[in-house]
Amino acid sequence: MQLKVRNKLFNPRGSSTVKTMDDKPYLKVEGRFFSFRKRKYIKDLEGKTIYQVRNRFWNFFLHSAYIFDDKGEKICQVTRKLSLKSKFEIVGTSSDYKIDGDVIGWNYSIVKDGKVIATIRRKFDITDSFILDSKDEETSFAIALIIAIDNIMDNERDSSVSID
Repeated sequence: MQLKVRNKLFNPRGSSTVKTMDDKPYLKVEGRFFSFRKRKYIKDLEGKTIYQVRNRFWNFFLHSAYIFDDKGEKICQVTRKLSLKSKFEIVGTSSDYKIDGDVIGWNYSIVKDGKVIATIRRKFDITDSFILDSKDEETSFAIALIIAIDNIMDNERDSSVSID
C-alpha cells in the first residue's frame, strides 16, 4: 500500500494529512496547540486514536520520541543513532525493529525481524512530505514511525529543551 504523509502548511498544532495516492483520506494526524513535546495523535477517519507520538522530555545528544497505543500504554522508544547514515533504533517491542536511512536522510527502510516491511521516501516540498510503501498489516505503525522520525528531526533542528 502506498500513502502520502504531509505536514499541513501554517498549522501551529503540527497536524498532518495521510492520503492514498489518489488523494482519498486514510488516517488523521492531529497535533496539540503549542505542544512543546510535539505530541501528535494518529486517528482513524472516525476520530478514534490509534497511536500517540511525543518527544522525550530531555534531549541532550540522542533525540528520542515515544509511541503509545490507544490506551496510553508505551509501545516503544524511537532514538536516532549516532552514525554517518540516518539510522533509528526502536526499543520496547517484542519484534526486532530498526530504521535504516541513507546518508542525507531522504530514504528509509523499516526492518522487522530482518525483513523490510516498509520504505519511506521524503519528498521535496514546502512542508515535510513522505511517501510510505508498506504491507497492509504494518501501515498504521509505519505511519507512527514516520511521525516519530519527523518529530525527532524537527527537535534536532530546533535544538531546544522542551517541556509539556
